[in-house]
Amino acid sequence: MYINSLLQQFRAKGWRPLFYYDAPRLRGQEQFDYVVTKQLLPLDGEMDLSPHNWQRIDWIASPYWMFYADNVFAQIEFRRSPTWEDPKQLGTGLLTIDFQSMESYLREDIPEKDRANWRAFWPAKAKWYRERRDSAEIRLHKEGKHIDLHYQDPPLPPPPPGQRNPELPPEVTRPAHPLIKSSARVPLQRDALPLGTTCHTGESCPQSGIWHAQFPPHSISNRLPGYDVQRFFAQGSLLPPLPVHYPRLLGRWLGYPAQVEPVRWILMAYQ
Repeated sequence: MYINSLLQQFRAKGWRPLFYYDAPRLRGQEQFDYVVTKQLLPLDGEMDLSPHNWQRIDWIASPYWMFYADNVFAQIEFRRSPTWEDPKQLGTGLLTIDFQSMESYLREDIPEKDRANWRAFWPAKAKWYRERRDSAEIRLHKEGKHIDLHYQDPPLPPPPPGQRNPELPPEVTRPAHPLIKSSARVPLQRDALPLGTTCHTGESCPQSGIWHAQFPPHSISNRLPGYDVQRFFAQGSLLPPLPVHYPRLLGRWLGYPAQVEPVRWILMAYQ
């Protein structure tokens, strides 16, 4: 999936996934399950999007991801037309990447009359954001969700000449609200087996995810346009062979079996 490849490239170049200042710091599948019901929050840039999760997205609001690096924010967004899933009509998709300096982004978050000296007003704004985040994280923590206490909001950008960055109150800079005693970090997909891991028919699946079938060079499937197989397998399940040739109508009526071949399975996405 191209978007997963793009997210991986951003991470490889040093871009770090960004949470909104008032958003709870969930990770992985827990974060996706939370965001998919909110519509206005970005998805976790550290988690590749599986085909199953892709189908769960509410397309009333387009999915997007936020990253930051070197005092710059990046937003990756994908929009698609209402005819995207209609096989009888042309479907279109639009992928956009927008960059904005952190200075500009935070200044726009302050009332216009105060933007010339927005840093002086940021501590109160950051405290308001943190109260909203704490409220959500306390509720989610009680539900058994895991909060990523390792994540901290990016530091403020360097001030221009004649200004200085303000000191933020302790309740803004602390790792978590005192009611959240501890919370194990959800293992991220980058800690799992690397994408591209290969296995073969008959072997036990070593990683839950979406696996792509690669047929032997001599297989008839390689001569069938558009014959491409991707399936989800849970860790520990047996990787199967695949049918590559079905009998014609008379053969099916007579009970002739389909021709199957062992294949090479390649890990393409995490679940």
